[in-house]
Amino acid sequence: MSGKRSAGLLLFRSSRTGVEVLIGHMGGPFWSGRDTGAWSIPKGEYEPDETPEAAARREFTEELGLPVPDGELVPLGESRQASGKIVTVWAIEADLDPALAVFGTFTMEWPRGSGVRREFPEIDRAAWCTPESAHDRLVTGQRVFLDRLAQFLRDSRSPSPPGGSPGPRSPRRRPVQGAVRPLGPAGQGISAYASLPPIRTAGRPCRRCPSGASGGAGRPPGA
Repeated sequence: MSGKRSAGLLLFRSSRTGVEVLIGHMGGPFWSGRDTGAWSIPKGEYEPDETPEAAARREFTEELGLPVPDGELVPLGESRQASGKIVTVWAIEADLDPALAVFGTFTMEWPRGSGVRREFPEIDRAAWCTPESAHDRLVTGQRVFLDRLAQFLRDSRSPSPPGGSPGPRSPRRRPVQGAVRPLGPAGQGISAYASLPPIRTAGRPCRRCPSGASGGAGRPPGA
């Protein structure tokens, strides 16, 4: 079992259609032309001498070439991937334009066995997506973080009782831990986002998640 650990940041914002999250299509030949399960939260591995939060911030900047936006970190907990790697993610309510990204790169032998090493982007494009769209595009092991973000947003938006003051709100930094509780009737999954009120309207319009697959490079699975 892998002892590797990875950390990342999931940006979310409000749009006219509701909540959107920022994800990136993984670069390198393995992921070229793929869409479903070929996107990732900006993240990366770290060593024991670095804290997960510091690693998440560093990897965001390395992969997108942009500073981490200001905002409060919302802990979304950990998830063990199929490879055994443990991924830790925070969410930040913020906005940025993916068109400004300057993607970091990695090198690998390609074609395999050729002895030729080529450079590929860690992420070859980034886009704002609805959670429903992002759910299918993200690698399977990261989808749980969308569910946890949905739960956080639901918990932090208690409705006001009739004729009374707003009900109690959960602390903004309340961590999400353990297994994810069902979000509504069985089978709804990430559709629980549909009932969420807008967060706010912020920033200029950004590139939206594409409706279908497109080209790009891709690194090996589990990276």
